[in-house]
Amino acid sequence: MFKRKIFIYSFILLIFIAIFNYIGLKFYWYWTYRWYDIPMHIAGGLWVSLFFLFLYDYFVTNFTIKNYKLKVFWVVFSVLLFITVSWEIFEVVGGINNLGDRGYWPDSLGDILNGFIGGMAGYFFFIKSKKCKIGIDCDIDNEEK
Repeated sequence: MFKRKIFIYSFILLIFIAIFNYIGLKFYWYWTYRWYDIPMHIAGGLWVSLFFLFLYDYFVTNFTIKNYKLKVFWVVFSVLLFITVSWEIFEVVGGINNLGDRGYWPDSLGDILNGFIGGMAGYFFFIKSKKCKIGIDCDIDNEEK
């Protein structure tokens, strides 16, 4: 399970996100460089999509090639919508942002959009990494389940 390349990629990405988040907080880069959270949200969306696609692909085994890409797309879209909106709610409830702050809505919508950009990159990476043939189940990198 944990030897699959998509899991390894998502784990390495999570480590990089943690390192750059720590650096950004320690040196106040989130506040010094207004753009710093953009690549962090993109990377976060990428990680969310890779990790949940790994889980989906590992646990859901009854699918056909015909509708696989569409199902995977809706999994990514649904999970990204839930996670990105939940994160923005967490920021408000946690006191990180206030609804009345100037620029709150454009910033939050931008964060959600950046999360989706990263998530869709993860979706395309995942689909591209599949080795599928018509009528045969797809396995990541032809690995055994």
